[in-house]
Amino acid sequence: MNEILREIEEDLRREQMNKIWKKYGQWLLWLIVLVIASTIGIVWWQHESQRQQEERAQLFYQIQQSITTNSAADIEPAVAVLQEKEDGYAILSKMVLAQSFEKQEKFDSALDVYKNIINTSNLHDPYRQLAVVRFSLLVLQLPNAEQSLITEAVTLLNSTNSVENVFYWTSRELEVFYALKQGQFVEAKQKIIAVVDSPNVPVGMRRRLTELLKTL
Repeated sequence: MNEILREIEEDLRREQMNKIWKKYGQWLLWLIVLVIASTIGIVWWQHESQRQQEERAQLFYQIQQSITTNSAADIEPAVAVLQEKEDGYAILSKMVLAQSFEKQEKFDSALDVYKNIINTSNLHDPYRQLAVVRFSLLVLQLPNAEQSLITEAVTLLNSTNSVENVFYWTSRELEVFYALKQGQFVEAKQKIIAVVDSPNVPVGMRRRLTELLKTL
């Protein structure tokens, strides 16, 4: 009796499954195909993204290696390739290009590159802050820098006065040298004292500025 009931139940289940398959079988097949296609697409995208990232890393490495032997014109095509995607390599390659211009004493071109980085929208703050430091340092070293450039550099440094700035102390030290460059010795002393009195200033910078203060 139990076997008969089991057979009846199995027949009923089989019949229900057949009805369900006839009604929804086509949709289930499409769903399976969609899941498989999506999985393949995700795996391909991850692989392609990794491959492109590795290629960009290799290209950036080549740019870094060639800066000592090649001119800016030689590395500009590779830098242009890295600009096709907005990421750290795009910004860092611009930094290397600016350094190449500096080595060739094409200072106007280097300053233009730094300003381009600074004015890039949606740029992570550390990149912009580094560009500000590099721009300001270059202007400071120019023997005949125009006053407009000096004013621009000082303004940029003032914009980085947040303690969250990773180059905060470097920017404060540069402000001291800009005050000295413009003959503002009283202001320079005040800035030095403000820096060396801070408990968070790097030891080397405190020592360096303390010695400078003795000469003023």
